[in-house]
Amino acid sequence: MSEKIRHFSHQHDLVLCRGGLEAPCGICNRLIRTDQNRYFGFECLYRIHEECAELLEYMNHSLHPLHPLKLAKRSLNNNSCCYYCEEPFNNYEGYVYGCDDQKCSNFYMHGSCAVIPLLTIASDADVDGGQDHGVVQYVCHQKPMIPMEHLDEKSSCAIQCDACPKSYKNWDKAVPNEINHTQSFVFRCMDCDFNYHFLCGPLPTTIKYEYHIHSLILSNHSVTDDGSDEYYCDVCEEERDKSFRIYYCEECTYAAHIHCLISEIMKVIKGDTKDVVLRALGEERWDQYLGIMESKSTGHQLKNLTLKHIMDELTKQEKEMLIDPISFGDSDTKNFLRVRHLYYQQLNSRFNVEGSNEDVDRLVQFFLFNAQGDTDIENFSKELSYFTPEEEEGGLLKLLEDKYLRQEVVDVDGYMVPKTLAPVLKGLLHQYGDLCVKKSLSLAMKRITSTLLCIVVDRMGRTMVEDITWDDLKHFYFYLGGIAGFTGLDVDRFAFDYECPGPHFPLSPFLGFEAIRYEKNTRENLVNKIATLEAELERCKKNHEKLKCETHRSQMSDYMKLCLREASKWKNKYCGDQWFSK
Repeated sequence: MSEKIRHFSHQHDLVLCRGGLEAPCGICNRLIRTDQNRYFGFECLYRIHEECAELLEYMNHSLHPLHPLKLAKRSLNNNSCCYYCEEPFNNYEGYVYGCDDQKCSNFYMHGSCAVIPLLTIASDADVDGGQDHGVVQYVCHQKPMIPMEHLDEKSSCAIQCDACPKSYKNWDKAVPNEINHTQSFVFRCMDCDFNYHFLCGPLPTTIKYEYHIHSLILSNHSVTDDGSDEYYCDVCEEERDKSFRIYYCEECTYAAHIHCLISEIMKVIKGDTKDVVLRALGEERWDQYLGIMESKSTGHQLKNLTLKHIMDELTKQEKEMLIDPISFGDSDTKNFLRVRHLYYQQLNSRFNVEGSNEDVDRLVQFFLFNAQGDTDIENFSKELSYFTPEEEEGGLLKLLEDKYLRQEVVDVDGYMVPKTLAPVLKGLLHQYGDLCVKKSLSLAMKRITSTLLCIVVDRMGRTMVEDITWDDLKHFYFYLGGIAGFTGLDVDRFAFDYECPGPHFPLSPFLGFEAIRYEKNTRENLVNKIATLEAELERCKKNHEKLKCETHRSQMSDYMKLCLREASKWKNKYCGDQWFSK
């Protein structure tokens, strides 16, 4: 940088100063420390960090290839989150990178995030006659997925994965080793902002490993040689987490971590993937539908027509109904639903597992569920059915995330949905026939509601029952009920068609897993509490032994010895006795 610059954020020339008084930066509003260099305007005492002065006013970014980004002042009323790190902007952050185009009015990034280099795996195009390698094209996504390697940004831990769907960013437990071993790699579609952990992304379904005679198959299921609950990798011989995919040879019962085969995987991905079958986590459930219905539905992509364009065709009233699909803006109905939900929530509070997990009596109360009468399960069902989220959550519109709105849609038997959801819609149509039974729906509303239904079904398909939360259950019920209200569709026929007694799935298995979690947490917390108390007891015993040995008295100063002698003289005497002593 020059000693003197004219910066776009200020009307006067700025001079580079080596240190100075502590003051806020005019760009980021953070304090410039006394030992930091800054660019300073002597006419008006304006100053900015030296590194902030290097930020470009305009920049092209691979995460937003449609338009350039501009570094500009952010309105304090703007509650958007950073598109890269998904963290909200702090009030002190005055300047951010944003898109000026009205269609992308919600695209903002921290200045620090915008300059992070997104390093992709090296392409072999120059060597192989211009063929673009290092780009993954697979059936459930119409845009290339780029395997990206980061220098740091724990990038794989930070992203919200669209396959699992999990983020280990604020994980309250230890991040699994499988994630740690592959955290520098992610799969990302730049155009649609679909993100996958490397473990969950589109990996080759078959890998050849030089130290095993047979090909290894990408598998979702966990296996052990002896049927035990202990799972190990036959490559590194270390323990593996059963919740992650593996490469497996059924003939030899040979299982391998994905990260143990990462060099073999990268050879395939960096090569020509045109004839390679790739599969992201959860996609195998739609395999049986990918080849059906082609005589009825073209599945062809409608060039340049995105879900956002269809969304823009909705009327104001239709958008409001999507925000409040149960009460349709009727305040009396809305209040009634909330009052009833609160009533049943309070009835069920005695089974709430939150709070102290050391309370065995509370655990016993939970295990007595339904012992007091048949109304227990009914009360839980009623709490689900009366739930409505707050207005700020956005209702059904919350589901229409930018990663769907930016996608070009495909035609599936007269419906138009983003291509990532096309296999889901094909499966639903094959299984249940026409979905939108109300003829009064507008064409745009028919397309949006079919997309919403696919999003919910896909999300439910990617959420393991043992991982589901009470909040998940309530939102699933709300989403499905809201969609049914628009379409007249009987969602129960496919949403709860499971081999489980009663119409309460997934409530019944949820309560079973909740009991298992509650008992496990109670046991672990009690063991930890006992260990803590035993350690404290041992510390107290040691201190008591030190007192008994009186070793501390041998180290006493002469002055303290005098004080003790004086204390012995004044024992059982009053302060005023000195006035009457002879």
